[in-house]
Amino acid sequence: MLERWRGRVLVGYAAALACFVAAYLDREPYDDSYFFKRIALNALDRGSLAWNVDEGPVYGSTSQTMQLLAVLVAAVSRDHYMLLTRIISVLALVGAFALLLRLTQSLDDGLSALLAFSAPALLFSALSGMETALALLAICAFLWCLYSVRGRALPWAIAPLLLLLIYLTRPDAALLALGPLLAERHLRQERWPIRELALIGLGLVALLVCFRAYYGTALPLPFYAKQTAFSPYDAHFIHMSRQDGWRRFGVFAIGAVPLACGGLLRRDRTNLVLLASAGAFVLYHLIFTIDVMGMHGRFYAPAAPLLALACARAAEHGRETITAPEKADDPALAVSAPRWALAILLVAGFGVLLALRALPIHAGFALDNVPLAFFTLTALGGAAQMLIVDRSQLRRLAVACVLLVLLVASAARIRSERLHAYSDEQYLSLHTSRYTVYRGLDTLRACFGESLHVYHSEMGVPGLRFQAGKVTDLAGLLSPAWLFGKADIESACRSDAPAAIFLPHKNYVELNRRITESHCLAGYQRVVEESSSPLYVRRDLAPRFLECAAERADPFVSANIDVARHRRRHPK
Repeated sequence: MLERWRGRVLVGYAAALACFVAAYLDREPYDDSYFFKRIALNALDRGSLAWNVDEGPVYGSTSQTMQLLAVLVAAVSRDHYMLLTRIISVLALVGAFALLLRLTQSLDDGLSALLAFSAPALLFSALSGMETALALLAICAFLWCLYSVRGRALPWAIAPLLLLLIYLTRPDAALLALGPLLAERHLRQERWPIRELALIGLGLVALLVCFRAYYGTALPLPFYAKQTAFSPYDAHFIHMSRQDGWRRFGVFAIGAVPLACGGLLRRDRTNLVLLASAGAFVLYHLIFTIDVMGMHGRFYAPAAPLLALACARAAEHGRETITAPEKADDPALAVSAPRWALAILLVAGFGVLLALRALPIHAGFALDNVPLAFFTLTALGGAAQMLIVDRSQLRRLAVACVLLVLLVASAARIRSERLHAYSDEQYLSLHTSRYTVYRGLDTLRACFGESLHVYHSEMGVPGLRFQAGKVTDLAGLLSPAWLFGKADIESACRSDAPAAIFLPHKNYVELNRRITESHCLAGYQRVVEESSSPLYVRRDLAPRFLECAAERADPFVSANIDVARHRRRHPK
């Protein structure tokens, strides 16, 4: 009976997730996801995990598991890499949900697991092209190994090895696994798990040594760039990232807060460790991480399985918190005062946020937009979890309702024109058409080919558009010399003489100031004005670029063509 119910729930979630992905097929992946493909192509074609081949291997991909997978996917298909990675992300999400469902079904019929995996932060990981879905799969496998009966029967080394796999997939997510591993082994063995710690320590040292030897840095470059203690970003950029970061945290919190509140209703050692680990992970990102490309709260998403497990354990423990069951008409339906209070508080809080228009819906960056239906589903579902105590029929009804709402809300967004196999070229075209930072980029490629050397701060799209060329990262995520202050714009501009320079995104105020005050731009002509990253083309190439842009009728360059011709005819 349990197996049949689990199978139905799993099929229902897979169907709803498929509808969700179909509804967003025309949503381009995150820009950072293109990093993986460019490095993968250089590995396949040049034998080096490099961003720019002449600069050697670079630790620009935080997730080495995702980078390895990217090489394999690119070897299978270079034209539909993005679509294949989405399929793999969907399979990873379904696999992660299946593991968490198996772990929690006997506790609350899988309701907490379903609420966690229906939250926007986890749903949108199927579309991002990033490593989030893989990290969720690794974390759920770890939790199953640690807390299930069959998982505990496995050899002792499996859990530490899974922790190392989590580190390779998302280094920060290892924080989520270490506490539960130590607490659970200590609880069951009544001693500190020295051999597990030794294996983890030796494994981490070996990985760091290998990365240092191959890449030149033991830790990924994004770690240095996005940590407040090491980041070279200026105060204005950090301030803007903080504002975006709070909104993106809100996307995660709408689904996470009900699970965390539910988990607090059972405060035994296991639940406290699960909640503390998730809390420490979330606080780490809130306080110490600069939220760059953290759309839909993806930085926080790996904490959701721990919260779901804690909530499921509290739901199973509900009968112990029943208040005065003899006074209830049906003791099985009696609910403690704390549960009622939390449920009412959650619903009221959600209503207040909605009334104040404080939910991150259709506000800010377009990729962060989340339909209200998904927020409502997880918020009210969490409140329902508080009120259902020791009644499997009601929980199963709630599970069916959540699946139905998720399926209908996703299917309602499906449009026939979206239902085709988008190629990578089409996704790149969508990207360049929707964001001003890429204005002029397609014209530049059409006029001069893809072997150019360009400067930019938004690297994913230019990296693939100029796969055969060189793309220097002014923000430093992929260029160690820029990140660690070993390069300056004057000397770099003289030695590189790039064909084009896109000014860094307007939020990089200090970096823009240094570049515009340098002598570098004296040898370049500004050809795109209305952009968050205005384009400058080297003066010897500018006439050809402007004429080519006129032939292509590029609307963002055409406004500058008459000005450029006037300057050539009437020089000062």
